[in-house]
Amino acid sequence: MIKTCSPVYRVLGVPEIRRVVDVSISPNVIAGSVLRFGITASQDTPVQILVQKLDGTTVYAESVNLPTMMEINHCIMI
Repeated sequence: MIKTCSPVYRVLGVPEIRRVVDVSISPNVIAGSVLRFGITASQDTPVQILVQKLDGTTVYAESVNLPTMMEINHCIMI
């Protein structure tokens, strides 16, 4: 039997200041009703974290200051 996985949510890290910053988001995993993900930036920067349904509806938003190359882990209820 072949199982297919369809993405349900996307996690975005949008720099709040216009400059070139590498923002990476580790795999987002849903366990029960908890979405887990990590986010890292190449420079100290304020970032808007958005979790959206695939139709574009934002279900979570938070502004954070990301320190250089330090992963911040998040768990949110969805």
